Amino acid sequence: MIKTGSPHRSRHRLRTDRRNAYYKCLACGYIYHQAGEPVRFRDLPADWTCPVCGGAKKGFIRLHRYTGEQNTEHTVL
Repeated sequence: MIKTGSPHRSRHRLRTDRRNAYYKCLACGYIYHQAGEPVRFRDLPADWTCPVCGGAKKGFIRLHRYTGEQNTEHTVL
């Protein structure tokens, strides 16, 4: 059996990825990068809207950090 890394390192990496998450507005393509914002996306109020097009918060999807592909596990916000 080959070990690929410590579980501690994997957990730390997941926490880092969550802090650096990207959210994309499906209406206009605006990207909310929570590492560069004072508030995490999930902590934004439910009535928060896209600063570009005014789209609802529920119209955003979470993107993978490196590939920019849609994360289908977290599309409902």
